[in-house]
Amino acid sequence: MLESEKKTTRWQRYALLALVGICVLGTVFGAGFFVGRWSVRATLSSASPNRMVLPSSGHGAIGKIVQIEGTTLTLQTRDGATQTILIENKSRIERGIAKSPKLTARDLKVGDHIIVVGTPNAQRQIRANLIRILPVPTLTPTPTGL
Repeated sequence: MLESEKKTTRWQRYALLALVGICVLGTVFGAGFFVGRWSVRATLSSASPNRMVLPSSGHGAIGKIVQIEGTTLTLQTRDGATQTILIENKSRIERGIAKSPKLTARDLKVGDHIIVVGTPNAQRQIRANLIRILPVPTLTPTPTGL
């Protein structure tokens, strides 16, 4: 076998290995993408469209703060019921939609609309893991007579 034929054979071997490697990686990536999309669709299809999707290991509430006593909040939910929220040292309090600097319980005030995610205790109170203060909706005037 000539020296030039050996070089060509070695180059072809490397090209073939690279091609096989790319095919394997593509197959693994494609399978992961397919499985990921399938599992998200299954999760979303089981959720009611009118309810907020919360982590399966947690509990949550949405509403307006009507009373604050130390680290205990009373929240009035959208259906008019009240829910007790317990703020602990590990509770994270944020403002708005984007991640914001960490706030404290002193930054909460009566009238704030919040979303709470946490775990319920035996008294059906929520021990808050995350409290997010929602932005106040701004009402824009609409033209009359349309």
